[in-house]
Amino acid sequence: MKSDISIGIIGAGAMGTALGLGLSSAGYDVSVIASRTERSAFRLIKRIPGSRYPSGSGECFQSCDLIFITTPDDLISEVAAKFSWKKGQSVIHCSGARGLSVLDSARAQGALVGAFHPFQTFSNVTSSKEAIGKFVDIYFVIEAHGRLLNVLQEIATKLGGKVLCVENKHRALYHSSAVLSCGYIVTLLYSAVQLWKEIGFSEEEALDAIGTMAYSTVQSVRRYGLVSTVTGPVVRGDTTTLNHQLRALSINDTGFLKLFIALTEASLPMLKGFLSEDKQREILKLVMRYGDAGKSDNLIGGCSVV
Repeated sequence: MKSDISIGIIGAGAMGTALGLGLSSAGYDVSVIASRTERSAFRLIKRIPGSRYPSGSGECFQSCDLIFITTPDDLISEVAAKFSWKKGQSVIHCSGARGLSVLDSARAQGALVGAFHPFQTFSNVTSSKEAIGKFVDIYFVIEAHGRLLNVLQEIATKLGGKVLCVENKHRALYHSSAVLSCGYIVTLLYSAVQLWKEIGFSEEEALDAIGTMAYSTVQSVRRYGLVSTVTGPVVRGDTTTLNHQLRALSINDTGFLKLFIALTEASLPMLKGFLSEDKQREILKLVMRYGDAGKSDNLIGGCSVV
């Protein structure tokens, strides 16, 4: 069903591309698309029938009812201040970390403002089919008031998602969880691949093996939960194997020793039901021998590790 809401998009990167394709496929009129470079804007315009590049004046988005700013976070305020907005128009940013204050310049002109953040990764989305699939069953964190809140909730639902509300004071924590759930998972996989390359395997061989294991792990977490899925020497209390790992990482100077120690320490609160406090202390004393232990003292509730 075609919506009569006219939508503009500023920023044709990964987020803007997926959102534009998804909204168009859901029946919304994505009419105006702009970006820092004309090339990226026209790449998206070619995929969305009826969309166009703005004329170039500051008034170019005033024909739109609702405008999504999908630029990098640091540019949102600058972009919002660059254009002229009219009373009753809606200006929305798609940052997970920022509140509504970054849109104060638009609000001062009478625009309604809101935040609309899909908890999803959108790298390498090139088609409407891929975009639609990315939005199904994901969570949208929305901040807005009055009728705009209702409009954004309806958009999230039409895209196939679910709606959550996160208070402004918690947005940075919320977005940190998004980074851990996506970007830093890639960092962990990169680290694992480098160890395979250190052994002598190719990156392709490493990704084939590691990717299969990582995919299986995520599927198991979703089905059985975190604690039921966790494996490795730490959950078994196997300090002998852990010592071999730490020693190898230290001797081979792979650069990942500190990361391995940090992850070992971060695992312990999750494993309190598996490990006695004595075993936790033993593990902590072991990792202290290989790195800076200054952050380890309070991992076991109320217990010193000296």
